[in-house]
Amino acid sequence: MHPSQIKRISKALSEQVLAVSPISGGDIAEAWHVRTSRKVYFAKTGLTSMSDIFESEAQGLAVLKQAPSGLIVPHVVAQESGILVLEWLEPVKATKVHFRQLGEGLATLHQTLSPTAAHGFPVHNFIGRTRQPNSWQTDWPTFFIENRLWPMAENCRNAKRWSSVWEKPFQALCKELPQILPKHPPASLLHGDLWHGNICFTPNGPALIDPAVYYGDRETDLAMTTLFGGFPSVFYESYQYTWPLASGFEERRPLYNLYHLLNHLLLFGSSYAGSVAATFKKFG
Repeated sequence: MHPSQIKRISKALSEQVLAVSPISGGDIAEAWHVRTSRKVYFAKTGLTSMSDIFESEAQGLAVLKQAPSGLIVPHVVAQESGILVLEWLEPVKATKVHFRQLGEGLATLHQTLSPTAAHGFPVHNFIGRTRQPNSWQTDWPTFFIENRLWPMAENCRNAKRWSSVWEKPFQALCKELPQILPKHPPASLLHGDLWHGNICFTPNGPALIDPAVYYGDRETDLAMTTLFGGFPSVFYESYQYTWPLASGFEERRPLYNLYHLLNHLLLFGSSYAGSVAATFKKFG
């Protein structure tokens, strides 16, 4: 960490920073274990251009923390230009009990609904480094098409990650979605980026980190847990026991994950092109 960043963190915390050590695993920012004269913190640092991303993350954590779920959400200690400081969560190896708590807690979180019953969020935010539009829509398929698939596809086109052979099946899929997706599912508070790397298991239970929150169909969170694996059957059993999913989830799941596959194609390159093409083929 640059000495100037250490000074800024010290000033933001009103505490003297005694030691800083890097933490591996982040894709879009540098992560740090920060020890001060009083306690230990988790910090992220990045370019000034990442300030909007850190602000978005801080806001999302605050919203999740306010919602009754029984899940741990780290407290935002400080957020400034290019710096985000959170309370430190001591990680432990996940147990069956952890995953049972996670399933129940996620289902409970999803029972926090949009105050207007509309899908969206008061502000636009980010999923990874990608800006995520959240304009309100009462119709869920319209929200998913106009705020998720269309913008992400355009991002991929602009970044030269898009194949021209996808254009026809993509347009056809968007026309079919109003008949495939539920029109008015409960507008649940969502984590928004729920892969296993965004769960931290602690001695006090599972914690949610790195959110991309909005109100939408809760199936999108469940779908993403299947994209990269890491969630055992007890997690899904606990979720279903707490709030069962509607029939047809398995058919809708690849459609919801298309959004995340396109984002990974945009951020990480052509290794995700095959999965995108397979989704179009499945629904073509």
